[in-house]
Amino acid sequence: FGGRGGDSFIFDTTPNDIYGGDTGVPNIIVQPQPAGDWVVETKVDGSQLDRRYQQGGLILYGDDDNYVKVDLVTTNVGGSAIARNLELRSEIGGVVQNPQPSAPAPANGVVWLRLAKTGTSFTGWYSSDGAVWTPINESVTNGALANARIGVYAIGNSAQGQVSRTASFDYFRVVEAPAPVEVSAVVSPTTPNGLGSWYTVPVTVTVTATGGGESGVYREVNVDGAGWVEYSTPVTVTTDGQH
Repeated sequence: FGGRGGDSFIFDTTPNDIYGGDTGVPNIIVQPQPAGDWVVETKVDGSQLDRRYQQGGLILYGDDDNYVKVDLVTTNVGGSAIARNLELRSEIGGVVQNPQPSAPAPANGVVWLRLAKTGTSFTGWYSSDGAVWTPINESVTNGALANARIGVYAIGNSAQGQVSRTASFDYFRVVEAPAPVEVSAVVSPTTPNGLGSWYTVPVTVTVTATGGGESGVYREVNVDGAGWVEYSTPVTVTTDGQH
């Protein structure tokens, strides 16, 4: 579906949950998932969600105990300062799977979400403007959803003194799958200038990447076990030894 002329599809949160062993069908619209690998996208306005576990987003839904979802979720107790996260969750047979990736949500509660399937691996993506996309940390794996259906949903939690709030969706659609990512590294100088294939001058390593769709590619480097950090500029090695 898609909104026209500013229209949105509005869901009321329901006073139940499907996390872990909980059951209670959310307000949900699903359809058969595309064949093979796919990417689906929506824009959700969750600015009216105001207490813990109220949420809305994308879900690949087998049943209450078998699903993958990426969503905007409120984390504060009702009546306190609003706090929200983005999360990617997978459940098999009522057991929540690890990892359980999360990311900070936009302060205004409005976010574009994507769920990407590659085999049995699922990745969540988010954007604050619908143009620049960021992955939600790690992917999750779920092999129990071959016959599951894909769509959008909203839900709450009765244990949190729920009152109904609304989440609105501008559209739901399948988007073109990202192009395969290809990564390469170039060393400069290209040829060692010293004896025994050693360099005697600083060496710069430049990492390039193509593919990844319109979101581009996020890169990280780990130099000498110092830990993974985002790659934004070429890395220059100046100390003696192997690196």
